[in-house]
Amino acid sequence: MELRNNNREVIRELAQANDRKNKGRNRVLILAAALAVFMVFGAFSIARGKMDADYLLYARNGGSVASLSLENGSEKQYEKIKTLDYVKNTGVENDFAVWQKEGVPVMGCTVLDNTAFEKLQKPAYTDVTGHYPREKNEVMLPLRGLEQLGIEKPAVGMTLDAELLQNGSRESMEDSFVLSGYYKDYVNPLLNAPIAYFSEVYLESLGIPKFPASYILMEQDGILADGEFMEEKLYEDVQTESVAQQFIGMNSLAFTVVEDFAGSYLVAFLCSVMILGGAFLLIYNVLSITLGNDIRQYGLLKTIGTTNSQIRKIVFRQTGKVILAGCLIGAAVGSLVMKFVLPGTLGELYLHGMGSARGMTGFYPGFLAVSVVFVSMTTLLAAGIAVRKVMRLSPIESVRYEETASVAASHTGSRLRRTLHTQDSTRQGRGGGRRCGDGASVAEMAWRNVVRSRRRFAVTLLSLSVGCISALGAVVISRGTDITNSIEERPDFDISTFVNIVRDAGSSAYDWDDDTPVITEEIRDKILAVDGISAENTSYTKGCFAMLDMPSDTNGTEDSGDEALLPRLKSVYGTMDVNFFTTVQIVDDAFVKELREYVDAYGIKADVDSLENGTGAMLLHTHELSKELQEDADKTIGKPLHFYSLSLFEEMVDDKYLKGELTCAGYLDISKKHFPKLRMTSHGSGINYFIMTEKAFKSLEFKEKIFGIQIDVDRQKEPLIKQELTQIIQQDNRNRSEAHYIYMNSKSDALLDASSYIRASRIVMGALSVLLVVMGIANYFNTLYTSLSARQKELAVMESVGMTRKQLGRLVVLEGAFYGLSVIGILLIFGSAVLWILGKAIKQNLLYFKFYYPWAWMGGITVCLLLICILTAVCMYRRMTEKSITERLRRYAD
Repeated sequence: MELRNNNREVIRELAQANDRKNKGRNRVLILAAALAVFMVFGAFSIARGKMDADYLLYARNGGSVASLSLENGSEKQYEKIKTLDYVKNTGVENDFAVWQKEGVPVMGCTVLDNTAFEKLQKPAYTDVTGHYPREKNEVMLPLRGLEQLGIEKPAVGMTLDAELLQNGSRESMEDSFVLSGYYKDYVNPLLNAPIAYFSEVYLESLGIPKFPASYILMEQDGILADGEFMEEKLYEDVQTESVAQQFIGMNSLAFTVVEDFAGSYLVAFLCSVMILGGAFLLIYNVLSITLGNDIRQYGLLKTIGTTNSQIRKIVFRQTGKVILAGCLIGAAVGSLVMKFVLPGTLGELYLHGMGSARGMTGFYPGFLAVSVVFVSMTTLLAAGIAVRKVMRLSPIESVRYEETASVAASHTGSRLRRTLHTQDSTRQGRGGGRRCGDGASVAEMAWRNVVRSRRRFAVTLLSLSVGCISALGAVVISRGTDITNSIEERPDFDISTFVNIVRDAGSSAYDWDDDTPVITEEIRDKILAVDGISAENTSYTKGCFAMLDMPSDTNGTEDSGDEALLPRLKSVYGTMDVNFFTTVQIVDDAFVKELREYVDAYGIKADVDSLENGTGAMLLHTHELSKELQEDADKTIGKPLHFYSLSLFEEMVDDKYLKGELTCAGYLDISKKHFPKLRMTSHGSGINYFIMTEKAFKSLEFKEKIFGIQIDVDRQKEPLIKQELTQIIQQDNRNRSEAHYIYMNSKSDALLDASSYIRASRIVMGALSVLLVVMGIANYFNTLYTSLSARQKELAVMESVGMTRKQLGRLVVLEGAFYGLSVIGILLIFGSAVLWILGKAIKQNLLYFKFYYPWAWMGGITVCLLLICILTAVCMYRRMTEKSITERLRRYAD
């Protein structure tokens, strides 16, 4: 007769019986798994959500997602760029005219190809209505451009009369267009004119070819390289067609948001590893304690004939239930929060005034899948380690198994009896020292229990420390990358003007001379007379306007002009009118020192010595020289520069207007990340801008002009001072033309404007920090609770041999305290070093980063650890005292 094999049913019943016996322990395991899934999913989702919100914010502020461009690109270069694996999208932009209203320019006129608009520009816009122009007479305008034309309620299909001034032409042309669509942009209106889009068919009708294009726009494919590296790659892979042709590389938006969030990809990767490591150790630590205690039970099964394979099935069947329940709970709660709470919160907080967060999601299925798989694999790994121990041990060894190292648990009773005997002797001999001796003995026993298994002790400390260090690291990143740090570096008040000497020279009312002030001494004196403003806390941006002897021929300087200015001329030749004016700014010794350190650190060719000793001047530009032109510019170091009076305007170069001669100290690109901070008087392309020391300036015999005034004041007096300064400026502006208005930027207004973003960043990063802190604290609680639950028999034995419940409670509290104090010690020593290194790494890439040690969070973590230690001990103490010693010993008997 063949007997039916019912091993499968037996295994199922054994697993169910074990589940019923360890319901409390299983709840802790399920909670740990759910918490790990939620924490990992939540931490990565919050971080990614913030970066997505920043991406939208930066795209809308910049007006495009393109980070690379090529000026005057040819069709051959365009086709080559499309084949590059590090370029995701390539589009063409042609700027051909300006839209005028009553002779005044109000908009730029541009033609984009389909990729440029759909992939590179449109993501930066909202409320896009209609379509991009397709027909010859169609046009698409931004809402603010329509407002400048006096149209408040646009409608697709309406007719617009346009006055266009084509580039290079002096006569405007009039035409009518049909509005094919409109959109809302978010670029700074003071720095960026509205852009009207026309069709490619219209560009052809004007006889303007698509190539060479004004710009070939590119979006970087990949996130690991900055703009400078990508620019170098383009120079290597795409041949330029003239010495002036230039690739312009900026950090991609993806690179920028990561850099602003964590400082660099390396730091972000290390933070991710620490978060996953904390979650891994949370699960592993709890499971290794609980399953390690079950080794004796599995040993009993082996004594009755259960095979290793069957024990493995029992363990993994139990573990599978824990994984299923924990992952389902964690995934469900995490999905609800990330799907319905995070997107709206991020959009409302970050994009205040910058459009909707439509299209942004806080739910990332990939992160959820990673969290579930990661927690599942961790749980199975911990269970597998316990099974391996059983399989290595014989049945007798498994039954007698105690996870010990320095002290054998089997000797607990005899050791305790010796301790109690010693305490009795102490009580009889010294009444006054009774409490001290008892406390010392219990503390010694608590410490031996904690370090009984050095491996478990080390894993537990590592687990707790990683979680807490991750949380503190998030706090350091959050506080250090706060944009408030950047704003706080500004002066309380920055007073300047919109003066542009090049623009003024093109006006019929041009009346500048060497003595014409920018900000008058009268205004300066009124400002200094305001209560709360002192000369000691006031600084000035000073210099003058001058004329240059710019070469008239880009092929040589045989007839006229300074050879040192030839690279500058070539950089703008053919793209804009040659500018003979220059702005001269005086720099102090502190800036020269910073500049020398910058030049030495990055191997830049510049003659800082001549700048410092007053014989040289440096030309600054905003990334306007091609690679070849920069090499030519380096060769001009030491060549003469002549500065002339403004009286030279509309006159031939004559030595009677010559103010002095200096040598060229080099061309420096101010757009480089680590270029020293300099408060310049004007910005933009095509501007000739020289810096020199006061000694050099005096040798030119120009009269100083005040370009700007920077003031620091007492924070309490700031509101009243701002009111008085506003009145002074408004009164003076009544006597100025709009083009020469004085304006004032205040730090308090900047903080107010950024308050929504600052508040959002703090909330999001605070939430991330809290998640990581909770992970560390939960790890501590689970470790302590699970450890005590697994030692119920041992504690009952201690009480049976004479240990009082008061001593037992003190023992449990001290064990938790030793864990907590050990973790705090690690945080103060090793954790502080990690945080300092983290701060240094971020500072390398994020210049406004400031390191703040998280003392408050450290104190909060310390208090939480101690409270959990006490509360857990109290709870366990009450559970133990609910039953008699006999009942507990009988229940936990082998």
